[in-house]
Amino acid sequence: MSSQITTATTVLNDADVAAAEIDRVLNTMIFDSRPVYIGVPTDIAYEPISDKGLQQSLTSELPLNDPSLERKVLVELRSWMETKARPVLIMDGNAVRNHCVKEVNELARLTGFPICVTVMGKGGANEALPNFGGVYSGAGSHPQVKKAVETSDALFWFGSFLSDFNTGEFTAEFDRAALIDFQRFFVKIADQQFDVKMKYLLQALIKDLKETPLKRSTESRLIWEAYPNEHIKFKGPLTQDFLWHTLGDFFEKGDYIIAENGTSSFGSGASKLPEGAFMYNQTIFGSIGYATGAAVGSCQAIKEVQGDYKRGVLVTGEGSFHMTVQAVADMLRFDLKPIIFILNNGGYTVERLIHGRTAEYNDVALYDYSALAQTFGPAHKSQYFGPIKTAEELVALIKNPKVRGNDCFTIIELALDPFDAPFSLLKTGAAVDEFNKRHDQKHPAPRVQG
Repeated sequence: MSSQITTATTVLNDADVAAAEIDRVLNTMIFDSRPVYIGVPTDIAYEPISDKGLQQSLTSELPLNDPSLERKVLVELRSWMETKARPVLIMDGNAVRNHCVKEVNELARLTGFPICVTVMGKGGANEALPNFGGVYSGAGSHPQVKKAVETSDALFWFGSFLSDFNTGEFTAEFDRAALIDFQRFFVKIADQQFDVKMKYLLQALIKDLKETPLKRSTESRLIWEAYPNEHIKFKGPLTQDFLWHTLGDFFEKGDYIIAENGTSSFGSGASKLPEGAFMYNQTIFGSIGYATGAAVGSCQAIKEVQGDYKRGVLVTGEGSFHMTVQAVADMLRFDLKPIIFILNNGGYTVERLIHGRTAEYNDVALYDYSALAQTFGPAHKSQYFGPIKTAEELVALIKNPKVRGNDCFTIIELALDPFDAPFSLLKTGAAVDEFNKRHDQKHPAPRVQG
């Protein structure tokens, strides 16, 4: 597996070339934006080497595009923008990770085209824009978003990552002939690929649009709600849909939010983010438990940098949380002060919906979350709220200044029904079930005679 994802490898067997080899591999890592491997044998780890290489910085910028090719692509993109009837922009995870957020948001502002995000792109688009259209996740999308994307005749998709979770379990049904796919090293317009880098092309396109605005109207004409709420129950037992809708009121400018895989990954798309807040959500490997460790890193960065981000927020299911719960000790001893929402729904809800609805293997151990901080770091200040069981309790909770503050390590336990799931997950599951039924009807399993 490592050979398929690693872009450079070295084993430092010779101290004389070790520094040069390290720089070579790190420069390759930065250029390709892919993992690398550096092996350091124990008998060479303490060998002294020259510091001459430290005088030269690593290469952090990509080479510029070929000017004539970039101009050719730019002209083609402008033609699509001027002539197509139903253009839509989508910001995806690879746009976020390739540092194109600023450019895509500016393009959305200049064109007025509807801009949507995927689950993995959530947090990239400025949701305060009047043309922000919501989250596209195939069958898991709200109907108006699904229709807009799948009937678009010019789908500008920035950093597409068409994995299972990111496409509603491969239920995305857009017109491939209408797709303009922007990636780190190339842009593909319909079936023609051009070797130009996304970031530089976007910068050139923005400059061109400012100098020569589109002839068509660039006023936002969004005809749907990005976050419809007609399916939400606003009173009574706490539900997934109400939870995610209401967390949008809790999030604020300066939040760095980590969403775990599972119901948190699906549900987070229904939380409206204020301008200046960011949400990290990965739908690549389905590696449950990653988010708790990621929250340690992001909260440490917030503490060290003291920049735009002020609060670190983790939203996770209890099953995922159990996988890496020991990271709580680091949160406490490094005084990182995260706000942790734990969705306690008695096990692996996503797995229950896929297979084994009442099976014992989808249950998890019961933790006393009120005692967790005292277990991992009794000398450190902490607070616990919960279990929150009703919609009314959640509304009161997010208004509490002690909860909203960033004074200490905070756990909020949310009690949810084991079979409740976010709207997007239920819609996706229904679509997958329907697909499987049609497949089984067309390709019935052979009968076994005995």
